[in-house]
Amino acid sequence: MGARDANGDPEGMPWEFYRWHLAEKFGWSLDTVDSLSMGDIGEWFQIEDARTKVRDAYEQQKRR
Repeated sequence: MGARDANGDPEGMPWEFYRWHLAEKFGWSLDTVDSLSMGDIGEWFQIEDARTKVRDAYEQQKRR
């Protein structure tokens, strides 16, 4: 199995994957996703990463 990112997705996924993921997750058109700035997208990645880390830490704590 290859390396995974913080969300469990294969590392190095092409932008096309994330375009469709954002459109599907939020019900946006691809035009709306394409209009986002790279700063907005980077911020979304940081938030998703933080959520994953918090969820993982919570799950580990529950198992103790």
